[in-house]
Amino acid sequence: MQSWEIRPFDGVGPLNFGTPRSRVREALGSRFHTFRKSAKSQSETDAYGDLGLHLYYDAADQLKFIETFPSCALRWGNLWLFRADLRTTIGEMQASGQPAITDPSGCYFEGLGVAIYSPYDGRIESVGVFRRDEWEHYLELAREIAEKRRLRAERRKALGAPKNPFQSDEQT
Repeated sequence: MQSWEIRPFDGVGPLNFGTPRSRVREALGSRFHTFRKSAKSQSETDAYGDLGLHLYYDAADQLKFIETFPSCALRWGNLWLFRADLRTTIGEMQASGQPAITDPSGCYFEGLGVAIYSPYDGRIESVGVFRRDEWEHYLELAREIAEKRRLRAERRKALGAPKNPFQSDEQT
């Protein structure tokens, strides 16, 4: 199994951000399919299921974001990201000097341009690695979402509502 090392803001494994789609396809081969992540997607995503990769491209068809899944042997230094749960991964990353910012869907590491998706039981479902300009955009969105959550919590508190809107006061 090929090892895919994160190179912050530069790429993952042999993939470099800014590489044209055609060159990425030459390097990885023809075992992929394309899809649009959402109706708002401006370009198609290449999915390499065997490698555990979804590759995203900008309007100029250059690689801008890499999403990895458990079948990808992804690592940062000596830490294999899909071999541990989220709590362990955060602890090891922080021990190496990378502070984590957690949210309900997982966490992200500002100094690396890496976001980990782990919304349920601590199992890491995917890891996203960003090109610098895409990372800045991601951080803006994350801050906006955090501020909206904070304001909603303040409104609930001011109204005397439970912290969790799906529970009554007796359940909290």
